[in-house]
Amino acid sequence: MMDDVKEMLAALGYTFIPSDEWILGVIIKKTEDQIKSECGVYDAAVPGLIIPEALHETAAQMSAAEFLMFKKSTGQLTGFDFDAAVKQISEGDTSVTFSETTPEKRMDDLISYLIDKGNNKLASYRCVKW
Repeated sequence: MMDDVKEMLAALGYTFIPSDEWILGVIIKKTEDQIKSECGVYDAAVPGLIIPEALHETAAQMSAAEFLMFKKSTGQLTGFDFDAAVKQISEGDTSVTFSETTPEKRMDDLISYLIDKGNNKLASYRCVKW
């Protein structure tokens, strides 16, 4: 999962540095725990809850977004080119265009989109908890 999140961050224009490793690990663990808790999916071959394979990419996107939000809110997102933030995302027949506002606002919108998109996808994998 760590490599997938690093690739996602690179695709979004963030240059990963070795000191980010620990906090990224914490954020990935938090995201995985959230998904496991919300979905409640079990596999008889594995003890405990699992993340369905179809949610692996979603977990990576959510982790990358949470990481960028953490870095931005703590003032550690230095050297990041906000102009490079995505202006439009198309997936299948759905397209989301971020408003023509400041580059920083587009970045905030992208982070929110990646987190919300992941949360919406979790609903289809929720299992009834007894």
